[in-house]
Amino acid sequence: MPTSPTSAVARAGNALRTGRGLAVVLTAAALMMVVGGDWGGQVATYLPCRRNWGWLPSYQPRVSPIRSATTSLGTVRIKVCYGAPESRGRRMLGGSLVPFGRLWRTGANEPTTLRLGGSIVLGGITIGAGKVSLYTIPGPETWELIINRSTSQWGLESEYVPSVAAQEIGRVVLPSQTTEAPAEEQLRFAFEPGAKPHEAVLVMAWETTRLRIPVRLPP
Repeated sequence: MPTSPTSAVARAGNALRTGRGLAVVLTAAALMMVVGGDWGGQVATYLPCRRNWGWLPSYQPRVSPIRSATTSLGTVRIKVCYGAPESRGRRMLGGSLVPFGRLWRTGANEPTTLRLGGSIVLGGITIGAGKVSLYTIPGPETWELIINRSTSQWGLESEYVPSVAAQEIGRVVLPSQTTEAPAEEQLRFAFEPGAKPHEAVLVMAWETTRLRIPVRLPP
């Protein structure tokens, strides 16, 4: 069973007060990273992306590595964590593996997640501090973005069961772009500056498709 972040922090604090000191604190921190405490908020934006250890595939070798990207809007840090699959000569988006019109985890392995140090507006949907998963329904010209508070499930689309769907925060349809630039072999997320202060764009790039998701601080 994953260790509770609250209990680990409490034990570390007690260790400091009783003089056992730095070794215990470092042990607790290492345990949280390896076992996978379910971190959210500002602290989580500084920690490595975690595996969902409650699922057997988390213990198996991975073809698609875990990647991340981070940005800050004012004092609010934002980190995206995702599994980064490669095309390897296959048509992925719009093909048999990621078909148009079907739910997709927007990556590989665990669902793609955002760790948020404060409230933001993503694609016009307000999200509070913590963590959310990002699913999509790809299309040839538009994609539907689905923001969900549930992050502990395995990313396999069949695991998007009613109890997970019930935690949806909102959905929004966004236009996608097709670029003439060389195709991206590996799925990549990146943050780009927005048009105004405290704004950014979360860009998903794979093959010749680009999905640009606006991000800003709430009023």
